[in-house]
Amino acid sequence: MSEEFENERKEGFETFRKLSAPENLVNDTRLFDEKLTEIEIEELFRDIVALKLHSLIDRLQAKNGLNAYTVLCAYAHKMLESQNRLNCVTEVILEAFDTAAASDKLWYNSEQKPPLYGVPFCVKCNFEIPFVFTNTSQGFFSSNNPHSPYGTTRNPWALDCTPGGSSGGEAALVADGGAPFGSGTDLVGSLRISAAFCGLVTLKPTQNRLHVSNDYGYGFYTRNVLDLILLLKLVIGSPEYRELEPKSSPSPLKFVEKTGKYRIGFFDEDGFNSPVPSNRRAVLDTVDQLKKDGHDVVRFEIENIDPKFSPFHVASMLFKDLTSKNDKNSYLNRYKNEPNDTFVERFATISSVNHISCFLAPAIPHNYPSQLSNTVLSTGLFNLLDFPAGIVPVGNVTAEDMADLSDEKIFPINDLLLKKQREACANSEAMPIAVQVVGLPNEEEIVLEVMKIVEGFNENK
Repeated sequence: MSEEFENERKEGFETFRKLSAPENLVNDTRLFDEKLTEIEIEELFRDIVALKLHSLIDRLQAKNGLNAYTVLCAYAHKMLESQNRLNCVTEVILEAFDTAAASDKLWYNSEQKPPLYGVPFCVKCNFEIPFVFTNTSQGFFSSNNPHSPYGTTRNPWALDCTPGGSSGGEAALVADGGAPFGSGTDLVGSLRISAAFCGLVTLKPTQNRLHVSNDYGYGFYTRNVLDLILLLKLVIGSPEYRELEPKSSPSPLKFVEKTGKYRIGFFDEDGFNSPVPSNRRAVLDTVDQLKKDGHDVVRFEIENIDPKFSPFHVASMLFKDLTSKNDKNSYLNRYKNEPNDTFVERFATISSVNHISCFLAPAIPHNYPSQLSNTVLSTGLFNLLDFPAGIVPVGNVTAEDMADLSDEKIFPINDLLLKKQREACANSEAMPIAVQVVGLPNEEEIVLEVMKIVEGFNENK
């Protein structure tokens, strides 16, 4: 990173601070209420960033409600707080304030505002849009979130842990309340791993149900399933989006009221190694709740699906597809003109080995994902199959989970990877845990319905 660019970057953050500071906004006519005091503006900002996305949209759509400039200032103010703690943002977009003010002039008094009028959002820094760009791993290709030019992003639940990757900066900012929603892509689990690590909701759609040119598995981060559905309904199958992306499916999301219960298969082993106890419990507790709710839930073993495609064979296919000719040097050569992060080099070394194990753990310290980077079959499998797959939080790691992790009878250690998993999760108490919900291609509606059911179990605890 050049000195000139770094100075410009710092100036951008400082300008954001000045523009969004409550003390500088007293009597500012661009706020929806210019008569607020500094303390009242601070309270308003806290209330705004605490809103769920659908509630924020309702407030923006209402007559004499919130306006775009006020909401942008609230999130810019919170984003700077998140950035200081988490190092999740790479750059700010100064034009966002002018855009917000212009949007208010055009739409604030309108009877037909655009559906996302006034909603600021973030994107990881391989996209070109909104009010900030967020940090991502080098090459956008790692379940950790190292990024040599900008430093390493921290998890809002525990600063010594990774938020996942490659969309970790995005997930960290949304989870910390610094953006109402975020977006990213999912080559082998970028969206889903980061969502699970940060306690967020996401869905990797079928590739062409939400097509993005030159990218894979585009989706959103939200704090609940209802907000995720709201965003997907605005994009999937919409004529406006298909003008931008003609290859995207013309079929909009359509939810049909189901009269009966679902038949749901589940597994808590992927054929390689055992998940840590907290994550196995997440699956089994969810299964018990689904059964109590009347659903037909059936266990199946992945290795028994087709003898011609063992989990090891599928894993080999996955990693040969990801790493050019399965060669460490070919991966590192892509970034030979950039400073290589040590985590990235370790990732390239391990991912060139022809074995893999299930990445089933809560968020872990930054130095471990690169040692366990061959553990993404549980997410990457559904990229290979092009199945829609979503993540929904179901609780947190408990003290009992930690005791089970150390118990050889419950979590026996018989190889190096399991030992590394135990080490990595040694201090994971209270971290969020999640389950993955998967459906057949183009059946996103069913996946989202089941995600709503699972989320409801957790809300009712």
